[in-house]
Amino acid sequence: IKISSVSLHFIITNCTLKDASFFPDPGWPGYGRAIELSNSSNGTIRGNRINRNFYGILIDGCTSIRITGNWVNNNLWDGILTTGSSILIDNNSVHNNGGAGIGAYNAVDLRIENNIIRDCDPGFEVKTCDRSFISGNSVSGDNLGLGVYLVTSTDFNFKDNEIDGARIGMFIYGSENLDISGNFIHDCIDPMDIEKIKNSTIRGNFIYGNSEPFSITYQSS
Repeated sequence: IKISSVSLHFIITNCTLKDASFFPDPGWPGYGRAIELSNSSNGTIRGNRINRNFYGILIDGCTSIRITGNWVNNNLWDGILTTGSSILIDNNSVHNNGGAGIGAYNAVDLRIENNIIRDCDPGFEVKTCDRSFISGNSVSGDNLGLGVYLVTSTDFNFKDNEIDGARIGMFIYGSENLDISGNFIHDCIDPMDIEKIKNSTIRGNFIYGNSEPFSITYQSS
């Protein structure tokens, strides 16, 4: 399913989408997407079953989109990948994807809430995002490399999430104005590797049962 340059409200719901592995597209040859939205707004993707594609859901340059209650499993690369603004990703089940469970790049006012992510690597991949909020998610896996990979982002809240069984629970680099609080990080090798952050608060997290201590490096202004 592909929607481009649409601003009227639309809903994609109750679809089963699979095996879009080699969709012929001049811009992304060989990279099939079950659902792709580009340069559109005011849409909802709800209650779909998406599996065995290259990408599960791809949101490119969109505004005011909600992705909720979907099952996104066994895709070759990212389960959900988004750029844009005012994107809400909530209450999805994202399992066994070859890339990130949920990825975001160059996004503003992003909210990722109450998703269950298992056996994706990394669970979250966030690059160059601003004014965003990640809360109430569960990230786990038997051979998980990174629970959270967050770089070059600002004004970011990461609260009340659980990360279980990762090699590195959270890797954060080159970011500022972060609030990291109330998270449970356990049974990882390295719970946190946080480098070169500025003007940030790390408080009230529950870190236990990990193999190694965590490290935090602040960068002066």
